[in-house]
Amino acid sequence: MFSVVVSSAIGAAPDAKRMVLGLADLPAGFTVGKGQYVDNTAAAKETKSQSESKTLADFGRWGRITGYERTFEREGLVGVLQLESNASIYKTTQGARDSTRSSFAAATKPTPEGWLFKRVSSGGPMGEEARVYAVNVKKEGVDLTVVAVIWRYQTVKAAIFAGGLRGTVDVAEVVRLARKQQARIESALRKR
Repeated sequence: MFSVVVSSAIGAAPDAKRMVLGLADLPAGFTVGKGQYVDNTAAAKETKSQSESKTLADFGRWGRITGYERTFEREGLVGVLQLESNASIYKTTQGARDSTRSSFAAATKPTPEGWLFKRVSSGGPMGEEARVYAVNVKKEGVDLTVVAVIWRYQTVKAAIFAGGLRGTVDVAEVVRLARKQQARIESALRKR
C-alpha cells in the first residue's frame, strides 16, 4: 500500500496555488484580495470579458488541467496598487506554448474597454518565453498605468497584471515580481 501512495504522489500534477505570488513576495502594505482555483469552465467565462476570449474547447485542445489566481491591493498614491498573479498548468509543453502565444496575440488587440497595450522591454529573459505589455488609460476619471507580464515555463503559463496611478508604476518592479513568481513555479515543479 505504501508504494502505491508514493508512486501516485510522484506522478501528481503540481499545485497551481504554490505557483502564484504570496503576500511575503510583495512590498509592504499589500493585503490579499482573493485567491481561488480556476477550472477550465471558469477560465473560459473570465476571458469572455477580455480581448483574448478563449473557449472551453480551446482549453481542452491545449490540455489545460487547472489554474490558480490571487489578487492583492494596497492603498496609496504611488506604485503598484492592485495586482493579480495567476498560473495555469497544462498537460504538455506544446499546450502551454499554444495558450501563451494566444495570449501574446490577444495582448496586441484592443480590450473591450478600448485599451491598447504596447509591448515594452522585459529587461532580460524569463521562463522559456515572456512578454511585457503596458497601457496608460483613464478609468472613472483617474489616469492609470496597467502592466501585464505573460510568460511560460515548461507546462505552466503564468501572468501578472498590475496597476496604479499613471506615472508611478515602475515596469521593472512588476517584472521583478514576475521573476519571484517564476522562482515559485520552478520550485513547485521540482517538488512534484
